[in-house]
Amino acid sequence: MTKKPIRIYPVVIREARYGGIYEGGKWIAFPECDEFTEAMLNYFEGDDCDAVDLFTDEYTQTVGIGESPNHAYADLCKKNGIETE
Repeated sequence: MTKKPIRIYPVVIREARYGGIYEGGKWIAFPECDEFTEAMLNYFEGDDCDAVDLFTDEYTQTVGIGESPNHAYADLCKKNGIETE
Protein backbone atom coordinates (compact mmCIF):
# COMPACT_ATOMS: atom_id res chain seq x y z
CA MET A 1 0.00 0.00 0.00
CA THR A 2 1.39 3.38 -0.98
CA LYS A 3 1.10 6.28 1.37
CA LYS A 4 -0.97 9.14 -0.03
CA PRO A 5 1.37 12.11 -0.48
CA ILE A 6 0.44 15.29 1.34
CA ARG A 7 0.99 18.84 0.19
CA ILE A 8 3.73 20.06 2.50
CA TYR A 9 4.07 23.69 1.45
CA PRO A 10 3.91 26.10 3.17
CA VAL A 11 5.88 24.48 5.96
CA VAL A 12 5.81 25.60 9.58
CA ILE A 13 8.98 24.97 11.60
CA ARG A 14 8.80 25.52 15.35
CA GLU A 15 10.76 24.65 18.41
CA ALA A 16 9.23 21.63 20.10
CA ARG A 17 7.08 22.61 23.04
CA TYR A 18 8.52 19.96 25.35
CA GLY A 19 12.11 20.07 24.09
CA GLY A 20 11.93 16.64 22.49
CA ILE A 21 10.58 14.64 25.42
CA TYR A 22 7.41 13.66 23.56
CA GLU A 23 8.38 14.76 20.08
CA GLY A 24 11.67 12.93 19.64
CA GLY A 25 13.63 16.06 18.67
CA LYS A 26 14.02 19.71 19.59
CA TRP A 27 12.38 21.03 16.40
CA ILE A 28 9.29 20.01 14.44
CA ALA A 29 8.22 20.79 10.88
CA PHE A 30 4.71 20.29 9.59
CA PRO A 31 2.58 21.39 6.66
CA GLU A 32 0.35 24.39 7.21
CA CYS A 33 -2.89 22.83 6.04
CA ASP A 34 -6.32 21.97 7.38
CA GLU A 35 -5.33 18.36 8.14
CA PHE A 36 -2.91 19.55 10.83
CA THR A 37 -4.48 22.76 12.08
CA GLU A 38 -6.56 21.30 14.92
CA ALA A 39 -3.95 18.75 15.95
CA MET A 40 -1.20 21.37 16.11
CA LEU A 41 -3.37 23.85 18.00
CA ASN A 42 -4.12 21.13 20.55
CA TYR A 43 -0.40 20.39 20.82
CA PHE A 44 0.73 24.01 21.28
CA GLU A 45 -2.15 25.10 23.50
CA GLY A 46 -3.12 21.83 25.20
CA ASP A 47 -1.61 19.72 27.91
CA ASP A 48 0.83 16.81 28.04
CA CYS A 49 -1.85 14.35 26.92
CA ASP A 50 -2.34 16.29 23.67
CA ALA A 51 1.39 16.11 22.99
CA VAL A 52 1.49 12.39 23.68
CA ASP A 53 -1.51 11.84 21.40
CA LEU A 54 0.05 13.80 18.55
CA PHE A 55 3.41 12.08 18.62
CA THR A 56 2.14 8.53 19.11
CA ASP A 57 -0.43 8.35 16.33
CA GLU A 58 -0.43 8.67 12.54
CA TYR A 59 0.99 12.20 12.60
CA THR A 60 4.40 10.82 13.54
CA GLN A 61 4.78 9.80 9.91
CA THR A 62 3.97 13.27 8.56
CA VAL A 63 5.61 15.61 11.07
CA GLY A 64 9.32 16.23 10.60
CA ILE A 65 11.41 15.95 13.74
CA GLY A 66 15.02 16.99 14.23
CA GLU A 67 17.69 18.53 16.41
CA SER A 68 17.68 21.71 14.30
CA PRO A 69 15.18 23.47 12.05
CA ASN A 70 17.01 22.16 8.97
CA HIS A 71 16.95 18.58 10.26
CA ALA A 72 13.21 18.81 11.02
CA TYR A 73 12.54 20.11 7.50
CA ALA A 74 14.71 17.40 5.91
CA ASP A 75 12.88 14.75 7.97
CA LEU A 76 9.50 16.06 6.81
CA CYS A 77 10.66 15.95 3.19
CA LYS A 78 12.09 12.44 3.58
CA LYS A 79 8.85 11.13 5.08
CA ASN A 80 7.00 12.52 2.08
CA GLY A 81 9.38 11.32 -0.61
CA ILE A 82 10.87 14.73 -1.41
CA GLU A 83 14.62 14.86 -1.94
CA THR A 84 16.65 17.60 -0.27
CA GLU A 85 20.28 18.61 -0.60
